[in-house]
Amino acid sequence: MSAYDPEWDPNPEGESAQALSSSFAAQCSLDPKTDSVVLSQPPEAKVPWADSDVKDPFLLLPWFALEEVLVHLPDLLTLHKLCRASPAVADYLYHTPGVFPMVFERMVEHLDDEFDEKGVELLNPQNFEAGVNRDTSNFFRVLVYLWWKEESAANNVPADGNPIPDTFYDEAMWLVNRTTSSWAWVPSLGTVKLPRSTPPRILRHLMTLAVRIRADAHAFFHETIALCKSCPIKLIGDWDIKKTPWPKGGRRPRGTQTCTPESADYPLTWFEEQRLTQAFLKPYLFSVLRRVVCEKGLLKTTPPPIPDPELPDLQRLLEERPNTLQHLKDNSLLDFWRNFEEDSPDEFGNRRARIEPMEQLETVLTWMEENKAKRFKRRKQRAEFTRCCPKFGDLSSEQVKHGSSTLQFFFQPGCSFAQNCTAIPHSGVQGAGLRGEFQKFGVAFWDNERMMDLSLMTKRVDRWTDQKQLAFRWSSLLLASKKNGIKITGKKRGHRFRSQTAPIPLSH
Repeated sequence: MSAYDPEWDPNPEGESAQALSSSFAAQCSLDPKTDSVVLSQPPEAKVPWADSDVKDPFLLLPWFALEEVLVHLPDLLTLHKLCRASPAVADYLYHTPGVFPMVFERMVEHLDDEFDEKGVELLNPQNFEAGVNRDTSNFFRVLVYLWWKEESAANNVPADGNPIPDTFYDEAMWLVNRTTSSWAWVPSLGTVKLPRSTPPRILRHLMTLAVRIRADAHAFFHETIALCKSCPIKLIGDWDIKKTPWPKGGRRPRGTQTCTPESADYPLTWFEEQRLTQAFLKPYLFSVLRRVVCEKGLLKTTPPPIPDPELPDLQRLLEERPNTLQHLKDNSLLDFWRNFEEDSPDEFGNRRARIEPMEQLETVLTWMEENKAKRFKRRKQRAEFTRCCPKFGDLSSEQVKHGSSTLQFFFQPGCSFAQNCTAIPHSGVQGAGLRGEFQKFGVAFWDNERMMDLSLMTKRVDRWTDQKQLAFRWSSLLLASKKNGIKITGKKRGHRFRSQTAPIPLSH
């Protein structure tokens, strides 16, 4: 299935300047003439440069102080805004060799494990607010190396330090569409840290893309949660759920109360934002990789002689996933990313493949397709979605204990309930889930806590009465959507990007 869209490979130039959104921004404004930072001056405590001609206070910082500021910025979004606001910061970052790669690596480094002096692991929720998931940082690095390869080929200059191999038949390239939790003993291209020689212009491109991804992810979040809140869900009381009849071919229960999920719009948690970020990044990465390998032919695609005793890992990869390159040539985005399956431990500690990332990718692709008509409007709103949600939502104790190595959890069955709803087969919920009719509500991305706030999950989902209650609620969500005139793609047409795979397994 062809899924290429030119919008997935954006030109970083032409971005409008953004105002700083941190606490520092409360004291700053942008000079309309110089586009530099002007600090508001408290009458009782003027800053040293208040009476000088220096409009950018970062000009007064020595290089080591400026680097100290840069390495402690929380993310690429903040760095992007600071560069737009301060010419001094942008000039230092773009023209000082090795600084930009160092700053990037410090930003994406995730503080997952921390130990005290006795070696006891400290579970600190604040650690999740720093850095990104390993797969997210891998995607960023692969994009950098691909753009770098393109630029060096276009300018006919050597790309000293670029670790990208000359052939696609290399373990590092064949693992681009895998998670770090699988094949962990074989280093992929994305695990190689950025060298000091990485061109700053390429990192500027990446920084701009990260801002756009963040804006689209939060636009998706606010739009889908608003849609959920516009659909009051009918409930059946806990005491009535057992005796309320719902016969096959009979009348559907009316429900005894209505729930409007007012409390479900709290900010995205770190896990939810990372799931969205990865889902939005995959089409970009696929389009750039396809252009480099298939359209420009910058990597060799001639397979090596197999079996080769010197390439045991590559031989095993080719045996397991022989069609990776063919999916790229066929422009089949979904088939290419079908290998991206996280391995998460279940409640017994056994490793299990999680295929939720495919549902998340399909959801994002459908949303992007349906929003093509609103593309210009979304671009104008992009600045708004780079300033919203300055803090992450709170994490549950189970999430903190689990850690950040994987984004899908066995104790989070809410996102896949509809596809596995067998308690009331004639409710229509399972069929709607398999057709992707709930994708419009973004349920594949939300934590169990948010799903409970949306009344789409309970704490005891293993009980039959809870499953019956949830079947009624999910079917109520569909009915409320149709009553409000919300377009739901039906069974005959189906979603353009809907996968024909088996339902996501439901864990208890």
